[in-house]
Amino acid sequence: MNDPDIRRRVGAKVREARKALGLSQGDLASRIGVTRTSIANIEAGRQSISMARLLALMSVLNVNLAALIEPGDLPSAPPVPHSVVIKQVYEVTCTTCGDTVIDVTEKRGAANQARHDHIERMQQGGS
Repeated sequence: MNDPDIRRRVGAKVREARKALGLSQGDLASRIGVTRTSIANIEAGRQSISMARLLALMSVLNVNLAALIEPGDLPSAPPVPHSVVIKQVYEVTCTTCGDTVIDVTEKRGAANQARHDHIERMQQGGS
């Protein structure tokens, strides 16, 4: 967490949770294995928190991640790149009725089959 605004918001929530449990900065520090100064710096937003330290704080303070970090605090994810598969497109138009059958395929035979199926439907009176 390198964004100063996020560090300040998380720090304020750590302070709030610590005080709600009646712990001093020194008490919290000894429980997670850091100095009292580190806790003061975390609460003031002057110090980044590693994932290990964040998990230790959550455990001691009995809070979950959502209590410390709100969705708006997180950066937006980069867009997912799209991948495409290039296929051949065959358009078959019935010269009798004008219906168009579009077939997207990798094989010409499938377009021929679509044409054949359309002709059969027309001969059977379907549409």
